[in-house]
Amino acid sequence: MKMFNQPEEAIILNDKVRFLKTFAKLVKRDWIDCRSAAEDDILAFVKKHGQVIIKPIDGMQGKGVKLLDFSSTTTEEISALSGKKYLMEEFLRQHEAMTFG
Repeated sequence: MKMFNQPEEAIILNDKVRFLKTFAKLVKRDWIDCRSAAEDDILAFVKKHGQVIIKPIDGMQGKGVKLLDFSSTTTEEISALSGKKYLMEEFLRQHEAMTFG
């Protein structure tokens, strides 16, 4: 079987933060690494976007992914994510033309 992703390049696909940094011009969504972000930065990020997606840094296949809504989450809950192994991304709504059914 032919291998398409070289092992040294496949690392980028398995590391969410590295992937987002490498392909930032193509991804075009705002994100923050909770491991290195200060509480104030995380709170500002959530306030800015209103709704965000939280993904475990080392998770896969959608396990542990959560939607966080600023209007229904306390400041303490948001601030507690600082230093934790999560990636936070702005929530993107799918365009209605992309919805089937």
